[in-house]
Order: sequence, then C-alpha cells, then structure tokens
Amino acid sequence: MNRAVRSVLVVATSLVLVVALGFALVAWRAHRRLSGRPDEVLAAASASIGLPVEADAVGVTWWPPGLVVHGPRIPDQSPLGPGTLAHADEVRLVVRAGSLLAGDVVVRRIDLVAPVVRAVRGVDGGWNLGGGAAGAQGAGPRAGARGALGKAAAAATAFDVREVRVSRGRVSLRDRAVPGVPEFEMTSMEARLRRSAKGTFVTFEGDALGGPSRNLSGSLEVPADGRDAVLEMSAQEVRASRLPEVVQVARGGMPFTAALDGVVSVDVDGLLPRAWPPAPAALEVFVDAQDASVSLAGGYVRKLVGEPLSVELEMRAGTELLQLRRATFGSGDAAVDISTLVPEDSKAERQPPLRVTSTGLSADLVTRWVPLLTAFAPSGEVVLDGTVESGDGEPAVRMSLVGDALGVRVGRAPAQLGTLTLRFEQDAEGLFSAGVSVDELTSEDLFAHRLAAALHGGSDGPLLVRLDGERGGRGDARLDHLAVDVEIAGEQADVRRLEVAGLGGTLEAQGEVARGPDDVVSVRITPQWDGLDFAGLLRLFGTDVDVQGLFSGDAALSMRQGVEESFLDTLTGVFDVRLADGSVAEVNLARATLANLEVIPGLGEAIARRAEGEAPRLVERTSRIDALSAEGAVGDGIVSVENLRLDAPDYSLDASGRVAFDGDVQLAGDLVLGPGATRALASLSSIFRALATEGDALRIPVSIGGSYPELTSAPSPAFVSKSIAGSVGKDATGGAEGFLRRLFGGGAPSSDAAPK
Repeated sequence: MNRAVRSVLVVATSLVLVVALGFALVAWRAHRRLSGRPDEVLAAASASIGLPVEADAVGVTWWPPGLVVHGPRIPDQSPLGPGTLAHADEVRLVVRAGSLLAGDVVVRRIDLVAPVVRAVRGVDGGWNLGGGAAGAQGAGPRAGARGALGKAAAAATAFDVREVRVSRGRVSLRDRAVPGVPEFEMTSMEARLRRSAKGTFVTFEGDALGGPSRNLSGSLEVPADGRDAVLEMSAQEVRASRLPEVVQVARGGMPFTAALDGVVSVDVDGLLPRAWPPAPAALEVFVDAQDASVSLAGGYVRKLVGEPLSVELEMRAGTELLQLRRATFGSGDAAVDISTLVPEDSKAERQPPLRVTSTGLSADLVTRWVPLLTAFAPSGEVVLDGTVESGDGEPAVRMSLVGDALGVRVGRAPAQLGTLTLRFEQDAEGLFSAGVSVDELTSEDLFAHRLAAALHGGSDGPLLVRLDGERGGRGDARLDHLAVDVEIAGEQADVRRLEVAGLGGTLEAQGEVARGPDDVVSVRITPQWDGLDFAGLLRLFGTDVDVQGLFSGDAALSMRQGVEESFLDTLTGVFDVRLADGSVAEVNLARATLANLEVIPGLGEAIARRAEGEAPRLVERTSRIDALSAEGAVGDGIVSVENLRLDAPDYSLDASGRVAFDGDVQLAGDLVLGPGATRALASLSSIFRALATEGDALRIPVSIGGSYPELTSAPSPAFVSKSIAGSVGKDATGGAEGFLRRLFGGGAPSSDAAPK
C-alpha cells in the first residue's frame, strides 16, 4: 500500500470517528436533557392539547432522540365524565436533535401505539373533548404524581409536531341524546398525519360497522389558508343494520321506520368548515345497496337483496341537525329525486321542505317494492310526486302515485285500468291517511266504473279503512254501489258496515276478523240481504248453475283458517233464507215423484197421459217456484236443513234433512199436490181418490237424494204399498210393504224417518 492511499484511509477513519463521536455526544446530551425533563414534557403536552396528561412512566430513547411515555391517559374532566377520555399502550415523542443542542426540547413527531379515544356527546350537543385545565396540571412519571411547572420550564419544551403516526387505534363515539343507540366504534385503526406549509393531511384506515378487516379508509386535508377541510371516506361491505346508528348520532332519523339488513358500500365526500360545529359541514354520500334489504312502513314496502338500488345524498351536518338538501334513489332505469323547496344558499336552521319526483318509474318496479300489489301484476309507467315537510313532530308527508292505461291482473284474467291513483298523507301528529282509486277497470268479463279505498289512522290508534265502488260487475250481473267500513286495532279488524246495492236488491253485513296464536285467522259475519237476483249473484261469482229468483235471508256465520284447515272446513252458523218467483233448472220434484209411481200396475202411463192434458206443469222438466224458505245450521261440512218449505203452482213440499258440501242431498218430507192436480189424477183411479186428504189434496211422503242436477224424489215405500194394495184389493201392511222397502233400497216406511 503506497503512502497516498494510507493517508486517505487515515483521514477517512478520523472523519468517521469524529462524526461518530459527534453523534454520540449529541445522543448523550439529548439523553441527559430528556432524562431530567419528564415532568416538563408532560406539562408541555398538557398545555398543547388543553387537557391534563397522566402516565405510568416516562423513558428515554437514544436514537432517534426522544421520550417513550408508558401508559399515558387523559382523564375526562368534562361534565360528561368521570372516566378516561383517552389512553394508549405507549406514546413515542421524537425530538428534533438540533433543539437539544440549544438546550430546548422540541417534539417533531408523535407515534401512538394502541391509542383509545372515548368521545361522548351530551344532550345539549356538547362534547367531552374539551374543557380541561389547559396547562395547569401535569403528570409525573408515576400515576398520580403531579407537579406545577413555571412558565420558563414550560417554554423550554415545545411541540412543533410535523407528523403523527397511529397504529392499532380505536375510536368510540357515544351520543347520550339518543337513548338505545350503541357506541359507534372504529377499530384496528392505522393513521398518519403530516403538516407542511400547505396545511395538514391525514390518511386513515380501519374496521368499522361490522365490515371485514380494513373496510374503512379515507383522507382529510386541512388547507393552511383557512379554506374548508376536504374529507374523503369509503366504507365497504358495511352491515346495513348499523347505518341507522350513524344517522342517529348525526342527529338525523330513518324515514318511515326504515329497517335495513344485508351489506352496503358507502362513499363520503365532505367540506368541513374550521368552525364545524356549529357551522354546518357539506356532505355528499354515495350508497350502493344492491346487497341490502330495506323494509319501510312496517314491511308494506320492501326491497329484497339483489334488487339494484343506489342512493346519492347531499346533506348539511350542523350541531343539532342533519339536513338533507338533495337525494336521488336509483334502480335500473328508474329514479326518484328529492330536492329542497328553498334556495341552495338558504341558512335554514331546520330541515327545509322537500319535493319528491320520479323519472322512468314502472309499475313492475313498484310492485316488487310493494308486495300487496303482486296479485294484481300491474304493468306500465307511473309517476311519483309529493312533498315532505319536517316540524316539531313527525314529518308531514304528501305523496301520490299516478298511472294511466295500466295493465293489471284480476284473478287470472288480464285487465286494463283507465287511471290508477295511490295517495299517502301524514301530519305532524303522526296521523296518516292513504288511498287508492281506480277509474274504468275493464277485462274480458269484469268491469268497474270506479273503485276506491281509503285508510286513516296513527301509530298508536286504530286504523280505519273505507272501500267504495260504483257501477261494476261481471257480464250483465251489475252492482250499483259497494261500501265497506273496517276498523283495525292490533290483530283484530271489525267490519262495521258492508253495504251492496245492485242485482235488484241490497246486502248488509257486520262482522270481525281476528288473528290468533299460530297465525290462525278467525272470521265472524252476520249478513242480511233482500231481493237479490239469484242468477245474477251466481254469475257475479262465475258460477254457471241456472237458478232463478229473488233471494233474501240472513245468517250468522263463523269460520277460521289455520295451517291445516280452510275456512270451508270450519264454517259454522245458522241461516234463514228465502227464494221468490224462481226456478232451478231441470228440477221438478212433482215430476220426479210421479215417475216413481209407475210401479203401480197400469198407473204410470195413465198419469203421464192425463197430466200432459190436464196438469202439464206436473210433468215439466223445470217447475216454477212461487216461494221457497229454509232454516237450518252449518257445521262439520254439512248444511242441516230444517223447516224447508217449497211452494210451486201445482204442489208444495215440506221437508228436512241435510246437504253435504260435496253436493250430496238427503231430504225427507211430504210433497202435497194441489187440489187441481189431485182432481186430475183422481179421475184416473179410485186409488188417488182414496189417498186424497181433506181439501182434495194428495200428500205423498218422499225421500229426495242425489246431487244436482241428478236429483231424485221417490215416494216412501209405505205410500206405494198402500197404493198397490188399493189397486189389487188387499191391505199392504205386510209382505207388500216389506217387498217395496227392499225394492226402494230400504227406504223409511213413513215420513217421520229423516235421512241420516
């Protein structure tokens, strides 16, 4: 190695030793100065933040020079205390080395390890984040060790922080003005604050609102020139059920008792004034709620998971109120827009009135959100319009939904609506009214000039429902008017009034509907009706049975429906019905009865021949009914008939028995031929003359069976045997009657034996 190289190495080594010695000297001096100033540093920290700082211990780091505060904490000395406002595992204070050479301690960077901040807002809107004895008290290196420092000592330690780093932080927020709202927390927080001549810039990320790890991130920029701070924040896969907590903490409220579930993604852009609060902040919020479910108004309005929904909000957040300035709810090509009815620069201290409008809104989308409309399957475009005005109580709401030339489904048949109008109003007392009206409903066989429904009520009182209809029906079966009044309270609905005018008569009814345990629905109804066209009534319900006459009566019925039973299975009650000036197609009980007398030798053909000439109505396929009345009871799938009376032009019937719900008829009674018909038959044979009772009437005990239209009416075996006995000149109390009973299937020997 030559001399030049050796000289260079010696010089370089010397420089390294000098530098190392310099660094060691600086570090030793820094350590010496810092070791003697733990109380001074903590007092300066207290003066800097305006709150007292306590610690378990304070240590010194060699490089970079600084202090490590173990177990630091800030007590909550606000009226919302006592407790701890903030604490951490440790705080590292990195000191500017040059300041130590001048004999001062200037903190340039702070590292917070596992800090926890507990922020509380009181009923009056005040926070617990201020109000400590600024700079008055410090904390010693041990808990509870405090000492007063003079101004000179405090001035020798300063905080000129250019950077703050946070790791594993947690922030909790509690609002005591909103009872029942849990603490809002952000955990696993990582943050970095940097200060420069341009201002302060903060970045952060963490876990919040039930989302996955690091689902919340954002930044905050505070310009040095006094302009508003700029906030950008994004929260992904947030539990939607937690959003109402955030809204309530911001002194807002969820409209129409909205309930949320699933997950949403939220982006927030904000401008925060230096004086916020009380000066309001401007916020823009973007929400993607496709993977969330929404339920409004007790479940009557709902959005399912997977249904697209995006929300854009413009708001102002002050001390006491979260104001909505503009909102857009979008789903596919449809949008509902909400805007204020005051100028944008308005300084209103409460929520300004809002206007609601829609574009591209379809009846199909409304149906997906309002399940009650599913049965009608409406199609076409509708328009939403309304206002929302906040006050001291509930918001005053006026909404309408109008559609023209909409397609709907009535039962299984398609129909067309001229105009559909849905209306909802709510006042500041929480009382609301809602209505729906339909003009000109037409389908293949149904029509209605106008249908309307109205609801009135409040959250704590009963709900009143009124239904009205004008000039509707099916085919030529027309109703002039329909009116229903119902009061709903809890799980019970009282039908105060049901009135129907049309079909030539009227119907009135009262009753109640109640929901009991296991969702069993029970119904009680007492209808009364008078002079209804029975044929029109059947056509109105789509039944093609040909029954004519004016139908009157009354009943008291009850039924219930559960998981394993239907209304028809449980129908019970009593009835009293009447039919006047009518007929039942293919039913003539006299003809059916006389046909069964053909077993009497030589009588059948003679009856038919004489009846066709002198009493033709006895052999018509359908007999006229002058009057029919019946009383009875319903139960166990059977209609028990008592005191049935039928009056026809040439005969009458008194009977009792039962009719099953499957149509099977079992009746027994007496068919009485009138004097004219009896005289016509008496001329055929001395048999009828002998059987005729007082007044020249022939009484025939009969059994009526079968199912409509295959009804049969057979004379009793006792009557036939007596007739045969008269024909052959012997008494029929013995073998003939037994033979005929076997011939007619064991029928009852007298009219006293009613069917079972």
